[in-house]
Amino acid sequence: MVEIINGIQQIGIGVSDVKKVFNWYRNHLGFDVLLFEDEAVASLMSQYTNNKVEKREAYLSLNMTGGGGLEIWQFKDRIPIASENPIKFGDLGIYAMKIRCANLMKMHTYLKELGVLNLSQISHTHKPNFYFNDPFGNRVQLVEDMYSFSKQSSLNGGVLGAVIGVSDITKSMGFYSTMLGYTKVVYDAIDSVLSTDKKKCRRVILQQERTSVGGFGDLLGPTQLELVQLLDERPNKIFENRLWGDLGYIHLCFDVSGMAVIREKAIKNNSPFTV
Repeated sequence: MVEIINGIQQIGIGVSDVKKVFNWYRNHLGFDVLLFEDEAVASLMSQYTNNKVEKREAYLSLNMTGGGGLEIWQFKDRIPIASENPIKFGDLGIYAMKIRCANLMKMHTYLKELGVLNLSQISHTHKPNFYFNDPFGNRVQLVEDMYSFSKQSSLNGGVLGAVIGVSDITKSMGFYSTMLGYTKVVYDAIDSVLSTDKKKCRRVILQQERTSVGGFGDLLGPTQLELVQLLDERPNKIFENRLWGDLGYIHLCFDVSGMAVIREKAIKNNSPFTV
């Protein structure tokens, strides 16, 4: 059996009020299909929660225009903790999720009228895009992308990918290329971050070739990962002294075919499964 990475199934977001977050994304970004609503114990993740099995509530919502979903995840017996330091571009971990958008100008105007925080100007680096913060402190990037699974009224689609801070961008490129098929480099440059401090960094945007897809690949659509390495200073770890499930982006989930084959590949590449 040959393994296929069909796309990004969802991005996980640790929150303090799962219903409030779900309703905001349903009302404002079209994630209005609730695939599941589940309350259970996260027994398999105990190694990431101080060896304690935590009870959680989770919603998985989709935007049927096309793209990955949101797994909105909340501890039931623990108050989730925010990062001690403000999360900055280039910090280690998932800095932002990317959401595809066919009408970037109209969406920018809409979010400006909505009063979202830290709304950036539209940048034309690689593809037109802009950033903003959702009301819960999560950084979101909307990227111009015309892929569509079905015609919907939403101005935007689902999750296109993620912006990930790394400590060794060359090593990270090798991992995502070998393990997950992100072999196409569509952008690679030394940039200054679009902020007041103008930090120097290397940014690389990777895409899959997508020669064939299975599973939910047509719904999820093409994806991209943006890797960022700071060059002039040492980044912070986004989840330093915190647990998986605390506030922020907690994981990136891929829809795959051939899990057993991927497991063997992971072992051979010194990245064995941890769950």
